[in-house]
Amino acid sequence: MTLSDVQSGVSTYNVNGMVGKSAGATTFKALLDGQASEVTGLTDSVTFNSNGNGFSATFPMATSLASIETLNLNVTGSNFISLTAASDVKTLNVTGAGTVNITAVDTKLTKFNASAATGGVTADLTGTTATLTQIAMGAGSDKLTLSTADMSATATITGGAGTNEVTLTNATASNVVEYSMSGFQTINIASDNTGDFTFSGTNTTDVTAIKTVATNSGTTTFVNMGSGAITVTGTGVTSDTGDISSDHTGNTTLTLTAVTTTSTQTPSADYSFASSTGSLTLNIGGAISTNGTDIVATKATSLTINSTSKLNAAGTSELTAFNSPISVPEATSVTVNSGGTTYGGFFRDICFHYSS
Repeated sequence: MTLSDVQSGVSTYNVNGMVGKSAGATTFKALLDGQASEVTGLTDSVTFNSNGNGFSATFPMATSLASIETLNLNVTGSNFISLTAASDVKTLNVTGAGTVNITAVDTKLTKFNASAATGGVTADLTGTTATLTQIAMGAGSDKLTLSTADMSATATITGGAGTNEVTLTNATASNVVEYSMSGFQTINIASDNTGDFTFSGTNTTDVTAIKTVATNSGTTTFVNMGSGAITVTGTGVTSDTGDISSDHTGNTTLTLTAVTTTSTQTPSADYSFASSTGSLTLNIGGAISTNGTDIVATKATSLTINSTSKLNAAGTSELTAFNSPISVPEATSVTVNSGGTTYGGFFRDICFHYSS
Protein backbone atom coordinates (compact mmCIF):
# COMPACT_ATOMS: atom_id res chain seq x y z
CA MET A 1 0.00 0.00 0.00
CA THR A 2 1.33 3.44 -0.97
CA LEU A 3 -0.05 6.77 0.20
CA SER A 4 1.18 9.56 -2.07
CA ASP A 5 1.30 13.33 -1.56
CA VAL A 6 0.64 13.12 2.17
CA GLN A 7 0.12 16.67 3.43
CA SER A 8 1.50 18.45 6.47
CA GLY A 9 0.00 17.67 9.84
CA VAL A 10 -0.62 13.92 9.47
CA SER A 11 0.59 12.70 12.85
CA THR A 12 -0.98 9.24 13.15
CA TYR A 13 -1.17 6.17 10.94
CA ASN A 14 -3.40 3.20 11.87
CA VAL A 15 -2.50 0.02 9.98
CA ASN A 16 -4.24 -3.29 10.63
CA GLY A 17 -3.78 -6.83 9.37
CA MET A 18 -1.31 -6.39 6.52
CA VAL A 19 -0.16 -10.00 6.32
CA GLY A 20 1.31 -11.71 3.28
CA LYS A 21 3.76 -14.45 2.35
CA SER A 22 5.70 -12.72 -0.40
CA ALA A 23 8.31 -10.00 -0.04
CA GLY A 24 6.20 -7.43 -1.87
CA ALA A 25 2.85 -8.32 -0.36
CA THR A 26 3.28 -6.46 2.93
CA THR A 27 4.51 -2.95 2.28
CA PHE A 28 3.24 0.28 3.79
CA LYS A 29 4.61 3.47 2.26
CA ALA A 30 3.71 7.06 3.07
CA LEU A 31 5.14 9.64 0.63
CA LEU A 32 5.01 13.20 1.85
CA ASP A 33 4.07 15.99 -0.51
CA GLY A 34 7.18 17.88 -1.54
CA GLN A 35 5.80 21.03 0.12
CA ALA A 36 4.96 19.36 3.43
CA SER A 37 6.65 21.01 6.40
CA GLU A 38 7.98 17.63 7.56
CA VAL A 39 10.27 17.45 4.52
CA THR A 40 12.49 20.24 5.87
CA GLY A 41 11.80 19.82 9.61
CA LEU A 42 14.43 18.36 11.92
CA THR A 43 12.24 17.16 14.82
CA ASP A 44 9.15 15.74 13.12
CA SER A 45 7.36 12.78 14.71
CA VAL A 46 4.48 10.46 13.89
CA THR A 47 2.62 7.73 15.74
CA PHE A 48 2.26 4.43 13.91
CA ASN A 49 -0.40 2.14 15.40
CA SER A 50 0.32 -1.38 14.17
CA ASN A 51 -2.15 -4.20 14.75
CA GLY A 52 -1.26 -7.67 13.49
CA ASN A 53 1.00 -6.67 10.60
CA GLY A 54 3.61 -8.81 8.91
CA PHE A 55 3.66 -12.57 8.37
CA SER A 56 6.97 -13.58 9.95
CA ALA A 57 10.53 -12.41 10.51
CA THR A 58 11.24 -13.56 6.96
CA PHE A 59 8.21 -11.75 5.55
CA PRO A 60 7.74 -8.61 7.67
CA MET A 61 5.70 -5.57 6.76
CA ALA A 62 8.17 -3.18 5.10
CA THR A 63 7.41 0.32 6.36
CA SER A 64 8.54 3.44 4.54
CA LEU A 65 8.26 6.82 6.27
CA ALA A 66 10.59 9.50 4.95
CA SER A 67 11.47 12.81 6.63
CA ILE A 68 10.32 11.66 10.07
CA GLU A 69 12.92 11.89 12.84
CA THR A 70 10.92 10.34 15.71
CA LEU A 71 8.72 7.30 15.17
CA ASN A 72 6.31 6.27 17.93
CA LEU A 73 5.38 2.66 17.22
CA ASN A 74 2.40 1.36 19.19
CA VAL A 75 1.69 -2.35 18.77
CA THR A 76 -1.25 -4.65 19.40
CA GLY A 77 -1.48 -8.26 18.30
CA SER A 78 1.51 -9.97 16.69
CA ASN A 79 3.69 -7.82 14.41
CA PHE A 80 6.75 -8.27 12.18
CA ILE A 81 8.05 -4.96 10.87
CA SER A 82 11.05 -3.84 8.83
CA LEU A 83 12.05 -0.18 9.15
CA THR A 84 14.96 -0.05 6.72
CA ALA A 85 12.99 2.41 4.59
CA ALA A 86 12.09 4.64 7.54
CA SER A 87 14.96 6.63 6.19
CA ASP A 88 15.30 9.53 8.62
CA VAL A 89 14.25 8.00 11.93
CA LYS A 90 16.77 8.79 14.66
CA THR A 91 14.58 7.95 17.67
CA LEU A 92 12.31 4.90 17.76
CA ASN A 93 9.84 4.58 20.64
CA VAL A 94 7.86 1.35 21.07
CA THR A 95 4.74 1.05 23.22
CA GLY A 96 1.77 -1.27 23.55
CA ALA A 97 0.76 -4.71 24.83
CA GLY A 98 1.31 -6.50 21.54
CA THR A 99 4.42 -8.32 20.40
CA VAL A 100 6.73 -6.96 17.72
CA ASN A 101 9.75 -8.24 15.85
CA ILE A 102 11.60 -5.28 14.34
CA THR A 103 13.68 -7.13 11.78
CA ALA A 104 15.74 -4.16 10.57
CA VAL A 105 16.19 -0.42 11.07
CA ASP A 106 17.53 2.47 9.01
CA THR A 107 21.12 3.66 9.18
CA LYS A 108 20.39 6.89 11.13
CA LEU A 109 18.92 5.41 14.32
CA THR A 110 20.63 6.62 17.54
CA LYS A 111 18.04 5.93 20.26
CA PHE A 112 15.68 3.01 20.83
CA ASN A 113 13.15 3.21 23.67
CA ALA A 114 10.71 0.36 24.32
CA SER A 115 10.49 0.95 28.08
CA ALA A 116 6.72 1.50 27.88
CA ALA A 117 6.07 -1.73 25.94
CA THR A 118 4.46 -4.54 27.93
CA GLY A 119 4.53 -7.22 25.24
CA GLY A 120 7.64 -9.01 23.98
CA VAL A 121 9.94 -6.91 21.80
CA THR A 122 12.52 -8.39 19.43
CA ALA A 123 14.74 -5.82 17.73
CA ASP A 124 17.67 -6.14 15.35
CA LEU A 125 19.44 -2.76 15.46
CA THR A 126 22.55 -3.77 13.49
CA GLY A 127 21.35 -1.88 10.42
CA THR A 128 22.21 1.52 11.83
CA THR A 129 25.54 3.09 10.95
CA ALA A 130 25.04 5.93 13.42
CA THR A 131 26.22 5.65 17.02
CA LEU A 132 23.62 4.12 19.31
CA THR A 133 23.93 5.71 22.74
CA GLN A 134 20.74 4.70 24.52
CA ILE A 135 18.60 1.55 24.37
CA ALA A 136 15.74 0.57 26.67
CA MET A 137 13.53 -2.50 26.50
CA GLY A 138 10.18 -3.10 28.18
CA ALA A 139 8.30 -5.34 30.60
CA GLY A 140 8.11 -8.42 28.37
CA SER A 141 10.70 -11.04 27.55
CA ASP A 142 12.77 -9.17 24.97
CA LYS A 143 15.52 -10.02 22.48
CA LEU A 144 17.98 -7.43 21.23
CA THR A 145 20.67 -7.73 18.54
CA LEU A 146 23.50 -5.19 18.39
CA SER A 147 26.75 -4.61 16.54
CA THR A 148 29.61 -3.20 18.60
CA ALA A 149 30.55 -1.12 15.55
CA ASP A 150 27.28 0.83 15.88
CA MET A 151 27.43 1.33 19.63
CA SER A 152 29.09 3.84 21.84
CA ALA A 153 31.60 1.80 23.88
CA THR A 154 29.90 3.15 27.02
CA ALA A 155 26.29 3.06 25.80
CA THR A 156 23.40 2.64 28.22
CA ILE A 157 21.39 -0.55 27.58
CA THR A 158 18.43 -1.33 29.84
CA GLY A 159 16.56 -4.61 29.60
CA GLY A 160 13.67 -3.81 31.91
CA ALA A 161 11.57 -6.61 33.40
CA GLY A 162 11.13 -10.07 31.91
CA THR A 163 13.76 -12.58 30.82
CA ASN A 164 15.88 -10.79 28.23
CA GLU A 165 18.66 -11.66 25.79
CA VAL A 166 21.17 -9.48 23.97
CA THR A 167 23.13 -10.75 20.96
CA LEU A 168 26.44 -9.02 20.26
CA THR A 169 28.32 -9.15 16.98
CA ASN A 170 31.85 -7.82 16.69
CA ALA A 171 34.02 -7.58 13.58
CA THR A 172 36.68 -5.25 14.97
CA ALA A 173 39.80 -6.85 16.43
CA SER A 174 40.87 -5.73 19.93
CA ASN A 175 37.60 -3.92 20.51
CA VAL A 176 36.74 -3.12 24.15
CA VAL A 177 33.23 -2.28 25.36
CA GLU A 178 32.02 -1.26 28.81
CA TYR A 179 28.30 -0.73 28.50
CA SER A 180 26.10 0.42 31.36
CA MET A 181 23.86 -2.63 30.99
CA SER A 182 21.16 -4.08 33.21
CA GLY A 183 18.15 -6.35 32.87
CA PHE A 184 19.71 -8.81 30.40
CA GLN A 185 20.22 -12.31 31.73
CA THR A 186 21.81 -13.79 28.61
CA ILE A 187 24.56 -12.54 26.32
CA ASN A 188 24.72 -14.33 22.96
CA ILE A 189 27.91 -14.10 20.93
CA ALA A 190 26.62 -13.72 17.38
CA SER A 191 27.24 -16.28 14.66
CA ASP A 192 29.00 -13.67 12.50
CA ASN A 193 31.38 -12.55 15.25
CA THR A 194 34.81 -12.42 13.59
CA GLY A 195 36.91 -10.03 15.71
CA ASP A 196 38.43 -10.61 19.14
CA PHE A 197 36.86 -8.35 21.73
CA THR A 198 36.68 -7.68 25.44
CA PHE A 199 33.44 -7.13 27.32
CA SER A 200 33.87 -5.32 30.63
CA GLY A 201 31.15 -5.96 33.18
CA THR A 202 32.17 -3.09 35.45
CA ASN A 203 28.82 -1.35 34.87
CA THR A 204 26.82 -4.47 34.00
CA THR A 205 24.42 -6.37 36.24
CA ASP A 206 22.07 -9.36 35.94
CA VAL A 207 24.06 -11.47 33.44
CA THR A 208 23.82 -15.18 34.32
CA ALA A 209 24.41 -16.85 30.93
CA ILE A 210 26.77 -16.56 27.96
CA LYS A 211 26.17 -18.47 24.72
CA THR A 212 28.36 -19.07 21.67
CA VAL A 213 27.84 -20.92 18.38
CA ALA A 214 29.87 -22.73 15.75
CA THR A 215 30.49 -19.85 13.34
CA ASN A 216 31.77 -17.45 15.99
CA SER A 217 35.45 -17.19 15.07
CA GLY A 218 36.50 -14.37 17.41
CA THR A 219 37.87 -14.74 20.92
CA THR A 220 35.67 -13.09 23.56
CA THR A 221 37.04 -12.08 26.94
CA PHE A 222 34.69 -11.16 29.79
CA VAL A 223 36.31 -9.12 32.56
CA ASN A 224 35.01 -7.54 35.78
CA MET A 225 32.05 -9.94 35.73
CA GLY A 226 31.49 -9.97 39.49
CA SER A 227 30.72 -12.69 42.00
CA GLY A 228 27.64 -14.29 40.50
CA ALA A 229 27.32 -17.72 38.92
CA ILE A 230 27.47 -17.94 35.13
CA THR A 231 26.35 -20.64 32.72
CA VAL A 232 28.24 -20.84 29.42
CA THR A 233 26.79 -22.78 26.47
CA GLY A 234 28.64 -23.75 23.31
CA THR A 235 26.49 -25.07 20.47
CA GLY A 236 27.80 -27.06 17.53
CA VAL A 237 31.34 -27.45 16.25
CA THR A 238 32.72 -24.25 17.74
CA SER A 239 35.76 -22.65 16.13
CA ASP A 240 39.30 -23.16 17.41
CA THR A 241 39.62 -19.35 17.49
CA GLY A 242 36.24 -18.76 19.15
CA ASP A 243 37.50 -19.12 22.72
CA ILE A 244 35.55 -17.78 25.71
CA SER A 245 36.95 -16.65 29.06
CA SER A 246 35.31 -15.03 32.06
CA ASP A 247 36.72 -13.77 35.35
CA HIS A 248 33.54 -14.17 37.42
CA THR A 249 34.20 -15.64 40.87
CA GLY A 250 30.98 -17.60 41.37
CA ASN A 251 30.02 -21.09 40.25
CA THR A 252 30.44 -22.07 36.60
CA THR A 253 28.35 -24.36 34.41
CA LEU A 254 29.65 -25.22 30.94
CA THR A 255 27.25 -26.97 28.55
CA LEU A 256 28.35 -28.31 25.17
CA THR A 257 25.47 -29.10 22.83
CA ALA A 258 25.37 -30.68 19.36
CA VAL A 259 23.41 -29.17 16.49
CA THR A 260 22.79 -32.61 15.03
CA THR A 261 23.06 -35.95 16.80
CA THR A 262 23.39 -38.25 13.78
CA SER A 263 27.18 -38.19 14.03
CA THR A 264 29.78 -37.06 16.55
CA GLN A 265 30.46 -33.32 16.69
CA THR A 266 33.82 -32.12 18.02
CA PRO A 267 33.83 -28.48 19.18
CA SER A 268 37.20 -26.72 19.20
CA ALA A 269 36.70 -23.59 21.30
CA ASP A 270 38.53 -23.44 24.63
CA TYR A 271 37.04 -22.13 27.87
CA SER A 272 38.81 -20.46 30.78
CA PHE A 273 37.31 -19.51 34.15
CA ALA A 274 40.48 -18.76 36.08
CA SER A 275 38.80 -16.76 38.88
CA SER A 276 35.79 -19.01 39.52
CA THR A 277 36.18 -20.19 43.12
CA GLY A 278 32.99 -22.25 43.28
CA SER A 279 31.94 -25.42 41.52
CA LEU A 280 32.56 -26.31 37.89
CA THR A 281 29.82 -28.35 36.24
CA LEU A 282 30.44 -29.70 32.75
CA ASN A 283 27.41 -30.93 30.79
CA ILE A 284 28.32 -32.90 27.67
CA GLY A 285 25.39 -33.26 25.29
CA GLY A 286 24.62 -36.32 23.22
CA ALA A 287 26.94 -36.81 20.19
CA ILE A 288 29.55 -34.37 21.53
CA SER A 289 33.25 -35.29 21.67
CA THR A 290 35.29 -32.86 23.74
CA ASN A 291 38.54 -33.86 22.04
CA GLY A 292 39.17 -30.34 20.68
CA THR A 293 38.25 -28.38 23.81
CA ASP A 294 40.52 -27.36 26.70
CA ILE A 295 38.82 -26.30 29.92
CA VAL A 296 40.59 -24.35 32.67
CA ALA A 297 39.12 -23.50 36.07
CA THR A 298 42.19 -23.13 38.27
CA LYS A 299 40.31 -22.07 41.42
CA ALA A 300 37.26 -24.33 41.18
CA THR A 301 36.72 -26.30 44.38
CA SER A 302 34.72 -29.13 42.82
CA LEU A 303 34.12 -30.71 39.43
CA THR A 304 31.00 -32.49 38.18
CA ILE A 305 30.84 -34.03 34.71
CA ASN A 306 27.45 -35.02 33.28
CA SER A 307 27.49 -36.70 29.88
CA THR A 308 24.52 -37.78 27.79
CA SER A 309 24.69 -41.00 25.82
CA LYS A 310 23.86 -41.01 22.10
CA LEU A 311 24.26 -44.11 19.96
CA ASN A 312 24.61 -44.17 16.19
CA ALA A 313 21.60 -45.08 14.06
CA ALA A 314 22.52 -48.77 14.17
CA GLY A 315 22.83 -48.68 17.93
CA THR A 316 26.30 -50.19 17.77
CA SER A 317 28.62 -47.39 18.80
CA GLU A 318 28.64 -44.47 21.22
CA LEU A 319 28.78 -40.94 19.72
CA THR A 320 29.42 -39.09 22.99
CA ALA A 321 32.93 -38.95 24.44
CA PHE A 322 34.75 -36.98 27.10
CA ASN A 323 38.36 -36.96 25.96
CA SER A 324 39.78 -33.48 26.53
CA PRO A 325 42.13 -31.88 29.09
CA ILE A 326 40.53 -30.13 32.02
CA SER A 327 42.51 -28.23 34.64
CA VAL A 328 41.02 -27.94 38.12
CA PRO A 329 44.03 -28.07 40.51
CA GLU A 330 42.08 -26.82 43.55
CA ALA A 331 39.16 -29.26 43.24
CA THR A 332 38.61 -31.40 46.34
CA SER A 333 35.87 -33.53 44.80
CA VAL A 334 35.15 -34.93 41.37
CA THR A 335 31.84 -36.48 40.32
CA VAL A 336 31.34 -38.20 36.95
CA ASN A 337 27.82 -39.08 35.82
CA SER A 338 28.67 -40.88 32.61
CA GLY A 339 26.14 -41.51 29.89
CA GLY A 340 28.76 -41.86 27.16
CA THR A 341 32.35 -42.99 26.75
CA THR A 342 35.21 -41.62 28.84
CA TYR A 343 38.05 -43.52 27.22
CA GLY A 344 40.97 -41.39 26.10
CA GLY A 345 39.95 -38.56 28.37
CA PHE A 346 42.08 -37.34 31.21
CA PHE A 347 42.07 -34.92 34.11
CA ARG A 348 45.01 -32.57 34.27
CA ASP A 349 46.36 -31.15 37.56
CA ILE A 350 43.51 -32.35 39.75
CA CYS A 351 44.50 -32.20 43.40
CA PHE A 352 42.62 -34.12 46.09
CA HIS A 353 42.96 -32.88 49.65
CA TYR A 354 42.08 -35.11 52.53
CA SER A 355 42.10 -34.53 56.26
CA SER A 356 42.31 -37.24 58.90
